Amino acid sequence: MDEVEYYDLFKREHDAISEHFIECIGSYVDAFMASEAGEAYIKHLDRLRAGHRSLVNNVIHEKDLRSFQGKQGIDCGPDFVIEFFQHLAACSETADLVRSIDSLT
Repeated sequence: MDEVEYYDLFKREHDAISEHFIECIGSYVDAFMASEAGEAYIKHLDRLRAGHRSLVNNVIHEKDLRSFQGKQGIDCGPDFVIEFFQHLAACSETADLVRSIDSLT
């Protein structure tokens, strides 16, 4: 494979993976915003705006995605991670992860 072919292949894979990441993030944002936690977060931001307070330090963290102000958010468990990174398996070597200490012996 020459350099031009390699670059074209890399660019196609890069673009496909990037598009997948963007779509996943968009679906996670939509799911969070539709959840009880997302609704609570919007209300929180609205209160800050109404009080003319800064929104800069009100970033969502992973724990907030799961629960915000006691309201249920979205699940960020193993399925979340697998879905997000599944396209990398198409262009890289993968291996099963050790899932218990027993399998190390």
